[in-house]
Amino acid sequence: MVLKPVFIIAIVAVAMIGMITPNVFAIHHQTSDTLPKSYTVTETPNAPFQSYYQEVLSKSNPSSPAPGFYEISQYAIGTVGIQIIFVESNGSVDPSKYDWSESKMKIAEANIKKGLEFLEDKYPYEVGKLEFSYRQSMIGETGVEASTRVTDGWFQHEDLVELVEDTLTDTGCGSKTDPLATKGFHWPGDKYRIHVLSCGNEVRDELNTDWATVIFVPYTATQVDGLAFGFTEGAFIQDSYMTTVNGGGVIPAHEWTHMVGTTDMIECDLFGPEHEACGEKAGYLYMEETDTIPMTNCLLGSTGNNNSIPRLCISEGTKHQMGWVDENGNNIPDIVENDVIVTLSENQKQSNSSVIVEGTIMLEPVKCKWPQNSPSWWNDWSCKDTTINKIIEVTSIPNVGIESKDGEFDSAFEEFTITVDPLKFDNMEIEIQVKDKITNTIHSIPVELNITEFEMTETEEISTISELISGPTWIKDIFRWYEEKKISEDQLNHAIEFLVNEEIVELDSN
Repeated sequence: MVLKPVFIIAIVAVAMIGMITPNVFAIHHQTSDTLPKSYTVTETPNAPFQSYYQEVLSKSNPSSPAPGFYEISQYAIGTVGIQIIFVESNGSVDPSKYDWSESKMKIAEANIKKGLEFLEDKYPYEVGKLEFSYRQSMIGETGVEASTRVTDGWFQHEDLVELVEDTLTDTGCGSKTDPLATKGFHWPGDKYRIHVLSCGNEVRDELNTDWATVIFVPYTATQVDGLAFGFTEGAFIQDSYMTTVNGGGVIPAHEWTHMVGTTDMIECDLFGPEHEACGEKAGYLYMEETDTIPMTNCLLGSTGNNNSIPRLCISEGTKHQMGWVDENGNNIPDIVENDVIVTLSENQKQSNSSVIVEGTIMLEPVKCKWPQNSPSWWNDWSCKDTTINKIIEVTSIPNVGIESKDGEFDSAFEEFTITVDPLKFDNMEIEIQVKDKITNTIHSIPVELNITEFEMTETEEISTISELISGPTWIKDIFRWYEEKKISEDQLNHAIEFLVNEEIVELDSN
């Protein structure tokens, strides 16, 4: 029998089902063309649109406890990406007093790293280690000459906003209209923080870290009061001279700990435990700051009086505010000891003779305990219940074919499917085993499968029909596509019905 043209169309259509992939578009990161060669920004490789879209969804997923757009620096555990922006005036508003040279930038960068390496070395646990990695430093130009804008002993807010907006725009880091920004701040003057957070998230994504910090460094030849402070979550300003105090590193270490919610204890140290500033609680776990007085040589006491980084200590109060708490004494920080929650959906569907059950697995984060009505809520520091821990492996006893919907178990919140054949599965009770990345713990969760009753079609019946069909041998490709799960059982049945009705093939009744 001659193959009919209409059948060619039908076969092609069936073959293409489930095999079409969307076109891929590239997204380019903006780079600066105004930087010296040794301080240029390396362009990020093109990212497929689909991957970018999934990343956006994951960051905005309210179900996920992973750090999102606003959770840029919640506690001092895990990896931190650092972006240093060397600030200088272009003379458009203020006369330019200082210009950066490559040698000056290297000195400031080395002193910042000295302070952050000190914090790495003081980390007390074997897991979840605090580690800093660095994006290539950049020069950011602004109309503001920071060293001459300090009035009344402080760098004013409106000057800070101008400096930040100018330099971030000049370097091309982040965007003040970032689509991941879904909430504003208390007043319009705080909107610049979106740009800061956007830059921090760009750094975090590029370096694949848990957290990120943007450090703005204006050049100054002498100490300028009011040019060393944390001004928003995930960012601080640090004049170059203050990076060199007491051999370097002390002030950068002090300022970075503010990024994870610690409070100054200088007033308490200088004026005694009865001072009104003593005893504040802060940090992800809302811990009290003061434990030893005096603490002249400790973060975050009056650290300007100490001799050098090697002689510097970290008070217990500061450690606790940073999240370095291990109440059960097992040498694992409490924040990353996460329980596991498994939820099965009632959404089930039939696939051949099996049933597919959908569900979710989540690492339950330790709750952020910092109340928004506390006196320390002055900086809008975010307090989402967050874990940097990740699910890395999911199995079951007995094995029921658990698969991640996105193809890999690699996050704190996972959607999964279980595929079971009720005709071959005697016990509806299984044990799901979830392994996490940081503690390497295997969590066992008993689960009872409530399988929906479907009218099952035995695979053997399909095989029998395949044997009964006579006609061109390539027609049996339809059954191969079915076996390879490229087409569904309904599509196979419709194809068989079409072939028989059109008298293209015959069913052998013997």
